Amino acid sequence: MPAMTDPSDNLPTFILAFEEGALPLQAAALSPDFWAMRDEPLPGVLRLTYALITDEVLALVIIINAEPIKGVPCFAIGYAVPEEHRNNGFAKRAVDAALNELQHGFFRSGLKHFFVEAIIGEENTASQKIAATALSASFTTCNDDQSGLPARQYLREFKEG
Repeated sequence: MPAMTDPSDNLPTFILAFEEGALPLQAAALSPDFWAMRDEPLPGVLRLTYALITDEVLALVIIINAEPIKGVPCFAIGYAVPEEHRNNGFAKRAVDAALNELQHGFFRSGLKHFFVEAIIGEENTASQKIAATALSASFTTCNDDQSGLPARQYLREFKEG
């Protein structure tokens, strides 16, 4: 199981790079005001970054490949919203759009079956609510691999058809 990461840690750097025009963002296929970027931060690590952007960054969603589940590819999802934009539904909107974009892109490219998981700390109730509606109302209790802190794993399976 992958360790918890906090996309909020990457949010200030992403916003600064966006403001400087340094990101190779592309318009998302399905959602207006939604932008995407693909890169490989480490060899063999696919990172898909999605951002809800109007005049400024309203939400960030990061998806990376994780350990397969029973031989089926799995991707870990994390999300963050700048503090001044929280409690406006931007995280939910961004996560839903990112999952739609991910499913659309993978199915078009031939990947017809995959999982998406979120590993969320026990204390992060706001993120838990989003994961419960976007991924699964049920969760598995676990401990984070790196910190050892109590966490919840939310998991959703995607299949074409």
